[in-house]
Amino acid sequence: MARRDSLLRRSFALRSDDLGRRVVGGAGYQFLGIGLRTLLTLGSTAILARLLSPSDFGYVAMATVVTEFAGLLSPSSPACWARSASPTS
Repeated sequence: MARRDSLLRRSFALRSDDLGRRVVGGAGYQFLGIGLRTLLTLGSTAILARLLSPSDFGYVAMATVVTEFAGLLSPSSPACWARSASPTS
C-alpha cells in the first residue's frame, strides 16, 4: 500500500524541470481543439445553410446563439474559472 501511495504522489507532483514544455504542449492542444471546433462549426453551418430554407436556418441561428451563451456561462468554461479563482473579500 505504501508503494502505491508513493507512486501516486510522484505522478501528481509538479516538477519544474519540464513544466514549460508541458505548458506549451497543453496550450498547443488547446489551440488545436479550438481550431477544429471552429472548422467543424463553420462547415456544419455552411451545409445547413444550403439544405434548409431561410426561415428554418434562422431558427438554427437563434438556437446556436442561445447554446453558445449557455456554453460560455457553464461551470466548465474558462470565464467561470476566472470568476471562481478570483479572491473574495
